[in-house]
Amino acid sequence: MDLEQWNTQGAPLVRRKPAPRPQPTSQAASLAQLMREHAGGIRDALVRRFGAPPPDPDDAIQSAILKFLELDSRETVGNVAAFLFALARNLMIDEIRRLQVRARHKHSVLQAAEGLGLDIDRATPETYMLERERARLLETAIQSLPPRRASDSRSQPN
Repeated sequence: MDLEQWNTQGAPLVRRKPAPRPQPTSQAASLAQLMREHAGGIRDALVRRFGAPPPDPDDAIQSAILKFLELDSRETVGNVAAFLFALARNLMIDEIRRLQVRARHKHSVLQAAEGLGLDIDRATPETYMLERERARLLETAIQSLPPRRASDSRSQPN
């Protein structure tokens, strides 16, 4: 080594190309652009970690990107993909917890209904509307009875 290769502290001068830094996302970054750039890799990682839906990884990714776009200081994020993955992962964990709470609640309601002899699993919006329609038809039929029959049927013992 010659003298030109040493700096004043005695260390060799190394001329290296600086490592490329991820470009910060500009204010104009859109949801579609971020989805194109990062969604595929994040989706794969979420499916490997959590398995098949539910919860849906695409929902978590979209929510994570929207949260990222709402940040005021997103230019300071060095690795956008890692940041988005962490957000999406946390959203997936939150949704899994919600699903577990709902499942426990449903289980306790079904046990309580079973104890009362109710078949609560049949309750769907369709069956609810059908029951309401039956009740309305029954009420109409009762109202259409002549007064004597309505009062006679109530006073007769069974």
